[in-house]
Amino acid sequence: MNIHEYIEKLCSETKKASPTMATKGEVEKNAILSDIADAIEANEAEIIKANDLDLEAADKNGVPKTMLDRLKLTPERIKAIADAVREIVSLPDPVGKGEAYTNRD
Repeated sequence: MNIHEYIEKLCSETKKASPTMATKGEVEKNAILSDIADAIEANEAEIIKANDLDLEAADKNGVPKTMLDRLKLTPERIKAIADAVREIVSLPDPVGKGEAYTNRD
């Protein structure tokens, strides 16, 4: 499976899971998000190793060095990602609280 097929599969699976997540209560969704944040931190070494392989391939394919720096994951960046997921937990659950809108043609 190449990267494009993998991404398409991942997106498809995410889309399939979306309705299930929408039916979960706020407490359960927050628990899932907390587990995701914990998993990100617990798998830091594996994530960095995979990221290094991705960066090597990107470099060989001519991706500019400035972009490579933005894409490089470090322990600090991984912690920031996990913290961002945890920050979502602290936000109010938006499901079912959509604002009314008018469609203007």
